[in-house]
Amino acid sequence: MRRSSPSRLNSRVSRRRDVTRRVGLLVITLVPAGEVHAQEAPLVLQGTGPSRISPQHGYFDLVAGVAYTDNALLVPSGATSTGIGTVGVDADYQRRGPNLDLQARGNVAWQEYLDNAFPGSVFGRFDGTATWGHSMDLFQWTVRETLDEGIANPLAAPTPNEIETINYFTTGPTLNFNFNADERLSLYGSYSRTSFQKSPFDYRTYDWGSVFAHRLAAFSTLSLQINVAQTKFDRPDLGSDYTDRSAQVFYTATVARTRVLASAGYTIENYGGPSSGGRVLDVELSRRISPSSSVYMRAHDGFTTIGGLIRSGFGTSVSTETNIGAVPRTASPAPLEHRLATLGWTFNGHRTSLSLVGSFARQIYLQHTSFDSTVKTVTGTAQRRLRPTVLLRLQAYRTDTRYGSLDATVSNTVFNVSLLKQFRKVGMSVFAQRTQQSSAFSATAASLGLLTRSYDENRIGLNVSYDLLGQRSAGTALELPNGPIGPTDVGPRR
Repeated sequence: MRRSSPSRLNSRVSRRRDVTRRVGLLVITLVPAGEVHAQEAPLVLQGTGPSRISPQHGYFDLVAGVAYTDNALLVPSGATSTGIGTVGVDADYQRRGPNLDLQARGNVAWQEYLDNAFPGSVFGRFDGTATWGHSMDLFQWTVRETLDEGIANPLAAPTPNEIETINYFTTGPTLNFNFNADERLSLYGSYSRTSFQKSPFDYRTYDWGSVFAHRLAAFSTLSLQINVAQTKFDRPDLGSDYTDRSAQVFYTATVARTRVLASAGYTIENYGGPSSGGRVLDVELSRRISPSSSVYMRAHDGFTTIGGLIRSGFGTSVSTETNIGAVPRTASPAPLEHRLATLGWTFNGHRTSLSLVGSFARQIYLQHTSFDSTVKTVTGTAQRRLRPTVLLRLQAYRTDTRYGSLDATVSNTVFNVSLLKQFRKVGMSVFAQRTQQSSAFSATAASLGLLTRSYDENRIGLNVSYDLLGQRSAGTALELPNGPIGPTDVGPRR
């Protein structure tokens, strides 16, 4: 029997690899051009190198609390005071295992007004992801759950009667074809469901697409994503079924103290009529300017949905202690164009930490255009570690929202001071908070029944937490919206 020489074997292997690579590229060209649904990149492509396995980081806590408010109904006059009891979870937790990765952030609680001013209800924000398999595996499966608060009339005071929970659930598989250490083709599909607690806008989305990633250097990657998303409403009379198609190019790099994510593409959708297209632009830049301080910048323009909006909102500065910064989203089923510019700065000294984040957002709906808005937001945080397990935190939050079509404005200002103490697995915090809403509206808003009102509220409370997983630290450093800067997996994100 005649044996092939090593050089011939190497030549055959090389030709086969080349054919495989060309087939992968052909698959990408044959997939219909699609939308980056909700302006999110796919569930896949979390790096082009071997997955790192690390122990758990952060905490997952059970939390119970009691608070007193001097204006339970959030009215301008005739305020009613009452107590509020809560029980729920608070998390900022990550764990990467040999097969399963877990991430969770946010806080969700059941609240009861002790004099029955409102019925018991859920409030808060939470985002959790579980992924079976890693990027170097052929098969992955991801489940992601996001909860947030929405409000059908964004001009109303955010009482439990007005607020509703919005639930965004996504699950689906991914197939990864790793051609070599520098190139990978990923094919994915997912099913998503967006559910509204009160509004009849429930819908489901079927997503599929592909991502081809090429590592340019040790810490930079160039990726091409093609995506198609079909959205179907449970009640067609309240929303038009539509299909989004998009193509987008991503560039990511992490070098020393700087991390960059830039993407550009085009999306086409046929919501409520003929197809229309628009650009997709997104730039994120993080840089550690000194051992103790960092800056963050983001600019974004593109179509999204309410689900994508609440999921991307977890990159903003939000207090998990009192939900400062968690303004309810406008509950609307229609896609919208979302323009955003954000600039942030943090300082983490030996015992003192400071954070300042400002943003400007413009939201243009394809339906319910009365709620087109311009939002300016500033959040500041200062904390001081008095002792290794004792932390004093001050927070201030200001948002100004203008609804141009209604000629109405709503401004919210929140001040909060908290004192936190950690006893091994048990933590305690006391806080005092003042909230002020001022508003102005025109005859147009009044004729539509979209009345808004001004009010003041003062609240004090006590929270007790228990570490179920990990351990909460009373001296936790403040982070920029996209987290700490350092070596990280790169590529499109979802």
